[in-house]
Amino acid sequence: MKKVDKRKKTIKTIALSIVAIILLGGLLFLTFKELLTEEDIQNNNNYQISDAEKFKKEFEDVNNTTSEDKNCILVNINNNNPINYITEQELIDKIDAQSTFMVFFGYSKCPWCRAVIENLVNESIEKNIDKIYYLDVENIRDEYKLNDNKQLELVNEGTKEYKVLLNKLDPVLDSYESFKYLDTEGNEIIVPVNEKRIYGPSLMIIKDGVPVKMVSGISSLLKDPCMPQSDEMLNESKNIFDDIYDEYNSYKNSNACYETSNC
Repeated sequence: MKKVDKRKKTIKTIALSIVAIILLGGLLFLTFKELLTEEDIQNNNNYQISDAEKFKKEFEDVNNTTSEDKNCILVNINNNNPINYITEQELIDKIDAQSTFMVFFGYSKCPWCRAVIENLVNESIEKNIDKIYYLDVENIRDEYKLNDNKQLELVNEGTKEYKVLLNKLDPVLDSYESFKYLDTEGNEIIVPVNEKRIYGPSLMIIKDGVPVKMVSGISSLLKDPCMPQSDEMLNESKNIFDDIYDEYNSYKNSNACYETSNC
């Protein structure tokens, strides 16, 4: 009887040891998987990071940092986002080809972009939007300021392609916000820039090469992009994106020159 008990005890010990080894192996696998950096992945010639992964990483890497002296809100981008990167010239070429598509203008450190990006992505998936082109506008635009003499000064000239885009997208673009200051008598003086501007965030529909609609997705109740948003704010933002996605889907189902279709 004692031999039987001893044998059972031995078998039990062996079984527990096997389970422990399996659990330890799984833990080590997960640990090394977490330690695998993007550089390690990219060094593998058989792996190429997708635009969706690149976009997710670009926006999430800004989490827990500051921009414009404000803490950047945390964002979590869906892995299955439909983002495709595009250059200025590629965008110009698509417009000239009279294609129908969607394009998003913004950049990862833009506080207003970060305030709406999760809704933009999640609603696009909900509405079965298969592709949204993305143009990073952080460093391509004209930048103006008022100098010490209260005169308008160009401090950073945008790219030549950006100026072409301003002309092609003019029908839906907003004007560059005017500068304001008070004169010696306390009167408000407005200094217009007299130029359109591609603000971030801007989600746009191009139909047959013509810009027909643009939205920011920002709730009218949101005054600070870094503040927590109420359910009402989030729902308003979602509805804005739902509306533009519905409109885009209607164009896709029409005779518009959608992507590479024959026109």
